[in-house]
Amino acid sequence: MEQKTYYAALLKTESGIEVVFPDLPECKIFIRDEDSPIGHGKETFLHAHVAGSDALCEWLSSVTLDKIPEEPLCKEQVNEMYPNAISIGEYVDYPPDPPPSIPKAEGGRYTGKPFRGTICNWQLHHLTIPGGEENQKLFREKFPDVLLDPERPGPLIFSGTVVDDPTGRFRPGWHMRSSYIVKIDREKGIIETENTFYKVKDEGNDVLPDLGNGILKIFY
Repeated sequence: MEQKTYYAALLKTESGIEVVFPDLPECKIFIRDEDSPIGHGKETFLHAHVAGSDALCEWLSSVTLDKIPEEPLCKEQVNEMYPNAISIGEYVDYPPDPPPSIPKAEGGRYTGKPFRGTICNWQLHHLTIPGGEENQKLFREKFPDVLLDPERPGPLIFSGTVVDDPTGRFRPGWHMRSSYIVKIDREKGIIETENTFYKVKDEGNDVLPDLGNGILKIFY
């Protein structure tokens, strides 16, 4: 399958952020500030950016090939169409099956999620959901598959240094941060997140300590 890169405009509204792919009919998603369980502002931006990847995957899997453009719009074209966008998101469409060298969990757990490469010197960040048990319940309802830290309780994300990335999104040596973690398989060296999975090695040697919710304030 040919790899393509699509660009989306992130548009700020009074109540949240809309993610729009201008060359993909009806491929859009809206994230309200109140839908971001850990806060508003930058956290809503992160949530919207991640949700754009979900919207793209769902749209591409539901349409016929004749609706998919042979040459997607470039970043400059999308920027010209939406000069007031707060950001232009870059999303790579890649083959749904990971490379054969990457192990799959029993039952094909990772099948259907893209493989985003190898991360070394990785560090877990334990997030806290403010607002007590009511907000924790709302978070579980909205993100039923996300792994929760039983001691906080709250979701986990990780950061680390990129070794390789077959999608071309990150370059070797870059620092990265994941979306919410769904599963950690230390035996196989695999971390699955909401949208993708990674091969990981050398835990605990990241340049950052566990920042908790502070990791959400770091953007790349």
